[in-house]
Amino acid sequence: MKLADENTKGKMMKFGIFIALQITLLFLNSQTAGAEERTSVDLYCQSMITSVIDTTQYVTKKKIPVGKLQQTEKGMSDFCLAKPAMKSKLISNMSGQEIAIVSCVGFAEGAYIAYQPKGAPDEPSSKLVARREFAFKACASNPKKFQEDIFRRGPDYVTTQIY
Repeated sequence: MKLADENTKGKMMKFGIFIALQITLLFLNSQTAGAEERTSVDLYCQSMITSVIDTTQYVTKKKIPVGKLQQTEKGMSDFCLAKPAMKSKLISNMSGQEIAIVSCVGFAEGAYIAYQPKGAPDEPSSKLVARREFAFKACASNPKKFQEDIFRRGPDYVTTQIY
């Protein structure tokens, strides 16, 4: 039993480090001289794509082959970035809290997608809006717990929790 607890702790630690590293890398990439500055939409999309891939691998307990991973990542990125954003903001003009919330909401959206059963019908936009509002509030109040729960237990579980 002790080994299982240590194994779970190790996975949780890696998960937390992964999220912090992801935010840091996205922020640093936005500061690169000569590069086009990244926006909140770029941050959201990258967080969402990473979450879809990682959560899918976690849920299915299978590694995704590199070729398929690159193909999926490219298609999802093109799709996400093509969607109109309500308000796009340069990352350099965002506070640390705003960056964390945008990344967390993107992460949540990716987990929602990964937990969606194959062939499930599209959800009505009212449900999507309600889910995003819930994710925003949870990300603002307790992002670590929310992200851990949605990754490990899924969207049905988190909607019954208070964050």
